[in-house]
Amino acid sequence: MKNLFKYDYIKNTGILYMNLTKDTYTSLGLVGKSSEIPINKQNRFVIEINLLENSFKPKGKLYEKVQWCMQHTLTSKYQFLICSPKEIENNDLSDIKTFDIKKEDFTFPNILIPSLKHITQPTKLSPLWCSHATDIFEWLGMLSCQSKRILGDYRVDPYYSVYKPPTPFKPGDIQSISFTGFIPASFVRSTINKLREIIIKKALPWASIIVWGFNDSPITWNKKEHGYLMNGENDSAYLIFGTEDQVTPEITADRFLLYQTISALDIY
Repeated sequence: MKNLFKYDYIKNTGILYMNLTKDTYTSLGLVGKSSEIPINKQNRFVIEINLLENSFKPKGKLYEKVQWCMQHTLTSKYQFLICSPKEIENNDLSDIKTFDIKKEDFTFPNILIPSLKHITQPTKLSPLWCSHATDIFEWLGMLSCQSKRILGDYRVDPYYSVYKPPTPFKPGDIQSISFTGFIPASFVRSTINKLREIIIKKALPWASIIVWGFNDSPITWNKKEHGYLMNGENDSAYLIFGTEDQVTPEITADRFLLYQTISALDIY
């Protein structure tokens, strides 16, 4: 039963997504469609099941069909990650393991912080603007990896690395807060809103939130198929402008730049 399906995923809309190999799809008996990813068209199939349909209730037609198909095909035991905004009501929770969200708070001193003036007010997405935006994204990656190469007092032999932070830059301190665990989309949304409030309250020049998604998720942006078999990249970064983008006396923190890092084979 190894590698029969790469992942099952229930989005907050109540849709169960299954990405199956051809053999599993053929024997399962549920109707789906061929993968939209070119290299997977012949050997991967996608099934979507609406768990909120009236017929998907005990003794309902859809419920009974899905139950029979799974009981007679997926006979091995599988582990599922389930996120629920409410407590799971079950008399027997002995086999359920919970995952808490771990928070860590760091302050990085003497960081070479680049100016965002080249990307805050683009009139058009020119090659030069895209180059500046990419440089900032790379710098954010260096920061999240706690690289020493963005420290003001760090020196490295050019033979090993010629990286320099985007110019102009100036030294300063940066606070980094990381959350690790099984994190729902609602938590990310509330964190972004809280970050905007902090930018306005403390008059910060900018703030960023970087999100690492599941590599083997069958879908990513806008419920489009994810090219896991290529490299599995499924990440994003929100760069929210504060005083760095201030064109009026009032800081609104309503302008941001969204970076998306996805597989080259993603349908999105």
